[in-house]
Amino acid sequence: MNKNLFNIVKQIVAQNGEGILADPQRLKPLVSAYASGEPKEDRTAFGQAIESGFYTDLKRVPPKDRARVKAGLVPRLEIMTGLDTRHCAGAIDLLEAVIFAPVQPGQSPQTQPAYQTPPLNQNQNRNFQPQYVPPQSNASTTTFCGKCGTQLQGGSLFCSKCGTKVGSQPAARRPQKAPSSQSSSQRPVPVQTQPAQPSSLSTAGIIARIGFALVAFGFFMPIACNMNGFEIASAQMDAGETFAGVLFYALFISALAGLATGISWAIFLVCVGSGIGAYFTSGIAETVEIMGFGILDVGAYFIAVGWIVALIAHIFSEQKNE
Repeated sequence: MNKNLFNIVKQIVAQNGEGILADPQRLKPLVSAYASGEPKEDRTAFGQAIESGFYTDLKRVPPKDRARVKAGLVPRLEIMTGLDTRHCAGAIDLLEAVIFAPVQPGQSPQTQPAYQTPPLNQNQNRNFQPQYVPPQSNASTTTFCGKCGTQLQGGSLFCSKCGTKVGSQPAARRPQKAPSSQSSSQRPVPVQTQPAQPSSLSTAGIIARIGFALVAFGFFMPIACNMNGFEIASAQMDAGETFAGVLFYALFISALAGLATGISWAIFLVCVGSGIGAYFTSGIAETVEIMGFGILDVGAYFIAVGWIVALIAHIFSEQKNE
């Protein structure tokens, strides 16, 4: 679960009430504005969970059934977002934590302590530093929307009437007698962000591994003249065509490397380049010109399809990262 995103959402809920979790039209712009530095996958998964009404699904079930309901929501979120299990499960855990996080004794949901240090576990980054929130002064002012004139509640991010973002229009302020107690709402505290970690089990990575697996599998099957890749490479070596034989082995080794890494343009280009080079240097291309593509066996087509699948996965990964 993304602790930074949890802190931001918790502050938004403290200022606007828990009901905002059931109102994606109000919540999503606030999350986008204050969590823009968080990983895109985490923000997308949480936003889709709110959009799909998962708040209601978690809120209405008894505690003993909550784990079962969460287990059912994760695959639904994976299908809707195309993200992996880690990001989707983290979004569900975050939503549960925001709903059911206990309120500290003597602290209302709208009150934040002067120093804020989120609870850390042994897997959490411990470089987080406590953040200071300046105390409220004794003299306060009442703020009004600069567009429609509606009085704004303390710490509000958007006007409750016209929806204008606070600060986008010059706001009118009127002096007001200081209350006897400290203001119960404060502005959101900037939270230290952490760089997004790439997922090794992304959808594109899985598709790329399937493509490389097809290439490796095709190498074991007859490729041409009823000979598999190992037999053709050995025959080329015996005939003195060492370069062609090395290219065949490079095709197989790069396919195995692709199975291990998933997305890697370098490995993909080596795999395709060595296969095409082997096709032209081994004499297969000349034989195809004379006798047609009928001499190619099923293994050659497995390799070609594997290249296409891996290429699609790499293109999909590039577009997703933009």
